[in-house]
Amino acid sequence: MDRPPRMRDVAERAGVSVATVSRVVNEKTVDAELRRRVEAAIEEVGYRPNSAARSLRRGHDNVIGVIVDDLANPFIGQVITAIEQLARQQDLFLLAGSAGPGRDEAVVRAMAERHVAGILLVPSDPDQSYLESISASTPVVVLDRLYDGMTELGIDSVTVDNYEGGAMAARALTAHGHRDVMFVGCDSGLPTVGERFRGFVAGLAEAGIDLPSERVCWVGRDPGIGTVADAVVDAIDGRPHPSAVFASAARTTNGLMHSWHRIGCPPMGLIGFDDTTLSRLPWRPLTVVNQDPRAMGEMATQVLLDRLATPGVPAQHRQIPLALIDRGSANGFAGAATGDQH
Repeated sequence: MDRPPRMRDVAERAGVSVATVSRVVNEKTVDAELRRRVEAAIEEVGYRPNSAARSLRRGHDNVIGVIVDDLANPFIGQVITAIEQLARQQDLFLLAGSAGPGRDEAVVRAMAERHVAGILLVPSDPDQSYLESISASTPVVVLDRLYDGMTELGIDSVTVDNYEGGAMAARALTAHGHRDVMFVGCDSGLPTVGERFRGFVAGLAEAGIDLPSERVCWVGRDPGIGTVADAVVDAIDGRPHPSAVFASAARTTNGLMHSWHRIGCPPMGLIGFDDTTLSRLPWRPLTVVNQDPRAMGEMATQVLLDRLATPGVPAQHRQIPLALIDRGSANGFAGAATGDQH
């Protein structure tokens, strides 16, 4: 067995229902013979009940709430998959929904009113002060985006070091001799992208390079492919082309890669953020700063389970390591020369 034993494994071995196993594990009234069979099966398969999951079921539904800003975002989809897989090992279920700008508080409160055990939240709004009152009865773990004051509010969080991610991109470009570079970002108000921008500027400064305002291109919070291309064309129209670009989010990267022929640029360096399917195309592989969505989802879920098991401990901020995946595009991106032919 390549995974930890679950309740259903115990149920199959004992010849009883999962509900019966749950009653034994949670010390509820069960026929003596059934209890003996279940306890024997627990020992045989090596099942060890998770203490957090047990405390969860005693006081709440065995459901974890997941709230994100965009369920269609591929990165978020991978995070949710990882959350669901770890939750399933504890015989827990997910209730997922989307919020978005201006809707965080209403959706979180609605989720909490459904008596979920806890909530995993990718926030959209800077003001998350309402979480202090909600988390008193329903634990909340914030992931991906960290707004100011979360830890002080007693909210656990899991992110990457986005500032360092921006700096990593800058260092990779300057290592290839690039000095005239452009930053393309979706929304400076998002803490993830804002931190990447600040880190990118700092990384360039390490090499004695300033980033002028005309080499900064913001394309909007939820840019489409054409929107990204239009914004970059406008940003470089009538000016010398930069020698390299850092596209600081998956959507801006994808927009550039799909629409590069519209931009009309000569071959140039390109670094993206997040390792998507497009970045792994064999005919035009892309260097990226990568955050691991599976690791983020698993860590956030484990933090929530730990919080349920030990509710009185101080809130903590945990970070997932970043990695630069070098596929050679920092030196010169093939798609810039060949267009979008494949």
